[in-house]
Amino acid sequence: MQNIDIRSMRFEELEHVAAFISTGYFDDIFFKWVVPPDSERLPVVAEYYKAYLRTEGAHIYVAEESGTVPSLA
Repeated sequence: MQNIDIRSMRFEELEHVAAFISTGYFDDIFFKWVVPPDSERLPVVAEYYKAYLRTEGAHIYVAEESGTVPSLA
C-alpha cells in the first residue's frame, strides 16, 4: 500500500488545480447555462476556479505520494 500525504495547495499549483477542478464541472447545469458553447466552457470555468482559489477563505488541499513531489509539467 502506498502512503499518501495531504497538504495545502501551493500558489504555484493554482493553474493546474483550477484546470483539474474545472473538468469536473464541464457538464454542470449552472455552467452549461452560463457558458452554453462547449468549446468555451472549460476556460471560463477554470478562470472562475482560479479566482475562487485566490480568495482568503479558500482551503484547498492536494494529495501526493509520500516522499514525492509531482511534476507540474
